[in-house]
Amino acid sequence: MVKDKFVYDKEHDCYWCPEGQKLVYEGKHEGDKKIAYRIPDAVVCKKCKQYGQCTDFPRGRKIVRLSQEEVKEKLERQYEHPESQEIYKKRKARVEHPFGHIRRNLGMTSFLVRGREGARAEISVAATCFNIVRMITLLGGVRELIGGFMALQS
Repeated sequence: MVKDKFVYDKEHDCYWCPEGQKLVYEGKHEGDKKIAYRIPDAVVCKKCKQYGQCTDFPRGRKIVRLSQEEVKEKLERQYEHPESQEIYKKRKARVEHPFGHIRRNLGMTSFLVRGREGARAEISVAATCFNIVRMITLLGGVRELIGGFMALQS
């Protein structure tokens, strides 16, 4: 059974399962990014007619919620509007192209270095390569690009 079948009760900070059982706050996961809720008594889950479909975990059903779940839900609702679909189509056409080129044509499927600074440096080099290739294409070739640079010097 999927999470959307469960109802989140913001006032009591808990979830309610489709059978009317309460899932209470269990704790945070991955720092403060995710919050877990669980049926307090696993026997309740095991006796439920949905057991096996909802969960087969011996400790009972567990729901994990993002700490910013309301923001995620708001953005998902907003995405469904026709105006948002138009914006997303433009984004796909404009933004996804460079990343697709970097991944496929430049062969950059993963970072070679570790850490935020290294990854930023690596993606900056890849973006610079993309921009140079794009300039060459827009100007009509390497000779035209060099000619353009030469014109800037004089």
